[in-house]
Amino acid sequence: MKREEILSTWGKRCDRIRFMIDPIVELESGVYSDARELPDGSLPDDVVIVSDMKRPWHNCTGQAECRMIWEKVWRSFCWINTHEPHTADWYIKVDSDTFLFPDNIREYIQQHNRSSEDHHYFGHRDYHRPQWNFISGAAVAYSSKTFHELAQIMQNMPPASNLKKGGFWCGDSAGSHEEPLTAICLKKHLGVEPEHIRDSDGRERVMLFELIYHLTVSRGDWWYWKGKPDNAGELEGCCSYQPFAFHGKDFKEVGGFYKLETFLYSPPGDHRQGTPPRFHFHYKVKNYLRKVKEQLPSSASSPRSNSTTNPPNASLASETMLWVKDEYLQHLKSLGPIPRLVHVFFPDKGFVGHMELSMVRNGIGNLILQNPKWQV
Repeated sequence: MKREEILSTWGKRCDRIRFMIDPIVELESGVYSDARELPDGSLPDDVVIVSDMKRPWHNCTGQAECRMIWEKVWRSFCWINTHEPHTADWYIKVDSDTFLFPDNIREYIQQHNRSSEDHHYFGHRDYHRPQWNFISGAAVAYSSKTFHELAQIMQNMPPASNLKKGGFWCGDSAGSHEEPLTAICLKKHLGVEPEHIRDSDGRERVMLFELIYHLTVSRGDWWYWKGKPDNAGELEGCCSYQPFAFHGKDFKEVGGFYKLETFLYSPPGDHRQGTPPRFHFHYKVKNYLRKVKEQLPSSASSPRSNSTTNPPNASLASETMLWVKDEYLQHLKSLGPIPRLVHVFFPDKGFVGHMELSMVRNGIGNLILQNPKWQV
């Protein structure tokens, strides 16, 4: 479902998109499956199984760190470099709970005369590790030159057994520290430093937390602010009106991208994405998003061809890019009629008959009125 939501929102403004997934997937709580055993053609063409991962995350009980993000990231880079080399001028590594603004990134690259043939590595620069500044993993941009040279380095990294104990090293180690390890590999082997992308007013373009947090919490003594330049914006001056990405728990579940997409990109009164017309944004967030919408590039409203294809034996339903397998449609047709029965629970059964009460009239009363053939 997350893939469909991405393709229906910010993903349609990408030229090319790939979803890199772990080989071991959790079907339900405690039930796992090996995606490598699926028959060919079972997954859409834009889904790539990082099949050569060596550290299973699902059975690492007793270990302090089970999230093998670093291995997944570097093996994903190697896969792209091997199977789809030089298919883009710029590469953006994006977390699944990040809403990306590809058109704002394109505009930034053009306005700042960035060349994909030069070394570039940019995003939200973190300063709290003085020896290794790095770009936060929510959304990381690489020029083609940097990406492919980095992938070559990753392909030849020493194994964990050859690394020193403690600290961070450019090697195949276990754990989730992909951000500092990426920066270390880039600096040590290519001399590439992370580039900040704050605007001329010091406002960040990649927001790491919920927007309301950035807009209402001032500078403090913790890792986010440690080492950050004095002119970095805060409170209502925190965030650029030409953002690259929003990240945070608002996008952990399906629905957050649709809500933001509809607010920013749909004409007034257009709610085709399935989002309710009333948006429950904090007023400060809503004011900020209005300014973001005003400054979106004119190209942002036009979806781009992103080299994805429909999965086999599937029907494409409406504009939400929701694929429904034909086998499932046939299953639905084979079922009997849906029972037209609604069970309503009240402490007092007689309470339902008091239609003079607005709660009853507007609730169960409307249900009965709009569905006269249903048994309540």
